Amino acid sequence: MMTQLLEYGQEETWRSWLSNMESYSCVVLCDTNTFHHCYPKAQAEQILPQHHQLIVVPAGEASKSFEQVVQIVEQMHVAGVGKKSILICLGGGMICDLGGFIAHIYMRGIQLAHIPTTLLCMADACLGGKNGIDFQGVKNQIGSIHHPEAIWINPAFLNTLDERTKKSGIAEMIKHTLLQSEDAFDHACQLPVNAFYDTRQILAGLRF
Repeated sequence: MMTQLLEYGQEETWRSWLSNMESYSCVVLCDTNTFHHCYPKAQAEQILPQHHQLIVVPAGEASKSFEQVVQIVEQMHVAGVGKKSILICLGGGMICDLGGFIAHIYMRGIQLAHIPTTLLCMADACLGGKNGIDFQGVKNQIGSIHHPEAIWINPAFLNTLDERTKKSGIAEMIKHTLLQSEDAFDHACQLPVNAFYDTRQILAGLRF
């Protein structure tokens, strides 16, 4: 399955995709941080279906647990969310991992979409279909592969991040250039100071 990767400037394409999902019930999953900072913006810009079931979980890695999975599944069950449904994850890597896992196991799999709100999630966590929860202190010990139908990336959400979170995302992007090729890495090192940080400055420290 090919994931539609859409970004700022392609709102109409995203909304067109959403309109094709009108016959599907929709669940929007976010955490307490993204509910406060990002959900109102997503609503105002009409990048969420008009009618949806909202589920909010506590922010932080502790929400990637069996206990939280059970709570979310119970809420979806009580709300009558069926097989012909779509789960939209609005948040960072924790939400995408947790939501992707739930979308894979609920009723043997429902459709999934991601709206990443952190740079780290945009660069990595929302891609590749990797999902998981933590178990007995081990990160992503239990997981699955469940690819999203679509991903919507809007850089405006990055304005809500603190410096540490921005640095984590930049470091992840640097890692990907290292893995890609020497030329890509050299190009990244030559980038001028941007809205976040000088790439070389991050390479010199990476202390968050």
